[in-house]
Amino acid sequence: MRELFILIIILTLNYQKGNAQNIRQMNTNTDTKSCYIPIAKNIVYGNVNYAVLFSGASINYERTIYSNKNSVIKHLMLKASGGAFTYYSFKHLSLSTVALLSKSDYYLEVGFGIGYFIYLNPSLEGGLLPLANIGYRYQISEGGFLYRIGISFPEGLYVGAGYNF
Repeated sequence: MRELFILIIILTLNYQKGNAQNIRQMNTNTDTKSCYIPIAKNIVYGNVNYAVLFSGASINYERTIYSNKNSVIKHLMLKASGGAFTYYSFKHLSLSTVALLSKSDYYLEVGFGIGYFIYLNPSLEGGLLPLANIGYRYQISEGGFLYRIGISFPEGLYVGAGYNF
């Protein structure tokens, strides 16, 4: 009886050890790692912009929320922005999403969002305004310097530079 009990314990321990090795092998062979693109999660940059009636500047923060090298949208970010414009002396705060489309570190950038505009002139009222942009971005995925150029509503033509980490 004692030998049978020891044999059952040995066989049980041996069986669990074999299953643990199989689970570890299955996890290393998953295909989810091949879809992921390593990218720095935080991006800070400044923009200067020019339109026919005004010019301005803004500071921006983006946080990467999605990366997949097998999809059309390679990276998707949430963006918070604040800045000032010379036309009627107004300031803005905005939230938007930015999608990067490409096969390398050179991206087509498309963004949509909403901004709240505050006029410093008391006779004018501020309000919400839709935002949209399309442009070119060079950004090294693992982190470092980035620059961008494009056209945006309501900013007009913009040029920006910053750092991702």
